[in-house]
Amino acid sequence: MTNPVQKALTKPFDALTAAELESRNIFDCGELTLNEYLTNKMRNHHDKNIAKSYLYTENDKILGYYTLTPTVIELNPDLAKKLKLPKHSLPAMLLARLAIDKSCQGKGFGELLLAEAVIKSAAATKSVGGVGLVVDALHQNASNFYQKYGFAPSPTNPLWLFMPLPSS
Repeated sequence: MTNPVQKALTKPFDALTAAELESRNIFDCGELTLNEYLTNKMRNHHDKNIAKSYLYTENDKILGYYTLTPTVIELNPDLAKKLKLPKHSLPAMLLARLAIDKSCQGKGFGELLLAEAVIKSAAATKSVGGVGLVVDALHQNASNFYQKYGFAPSPTNPLWLFMPLPSS
């Protein structure tokens, strides 16, 4: 398997082949909202520059994807102080979605796509600014997944998680 640091595992939505686009209809990650985003909204969000999605495919089949978009966050005052950041609204990247087809779950694909999303977010914030990567997890199991990789839950909402990104 390719090292995600050397070469991207995924391709942007607009680089999918016709066969890969057709496979959207059979993708099933077990979360209806994530399946429906892929089939019904991803193209529109991509075309209107609302969010950018990156898809992992093999043999003309979509096996996973993640979606990134810029956002603005308000950090908890204690965290802002710890990170030596201002207390006002701050730019960040939002990992809006991360989904792996059920046929590939538990095989490390989620970790690989998360690593690529973190790398891509760090590069984006270095060029345009941003203090971190945030996730609004769908449920506690998803929150636990992100926490294993360095995301910290908000003290007021355990499903909202934050990972600081390097500033230089």
